[in-house]
Amino acid sequence: ITLTINGNNSLIRVNGVQVASGTANVNPMTQLNIGANVNESQGLDGFIAEIVMTDDRSSTELIEGYLAHKWGLESSLPSDHVYKNSAP
Repeated sequence: ITLTINGNNSLIRVNGVQVASGTANVNPMTQLNIGANVNESQGLDGFIAEIVMTDDRSSTELIEGYLAHKWGLESSLPSDHVYKNSAP
């Protein structure tokens, strides 16, 4: 899952496919909760194997391809993904 929080240009990608876009909070972020909701009253039912954070969206497909091949999930990438058939 790729989450981009960038005001009016926010989006979510799952397995290399954009599934949602819209406006996220445009106020400066002071906190980010990973694995829980905003007030931490509901936790994650599962586990997080890896977290990659960048400040540049230009490497999104590269990271998706790397992680898909690393974890053996390349078949989950869409057929037109640049790294569907070969690891970056």
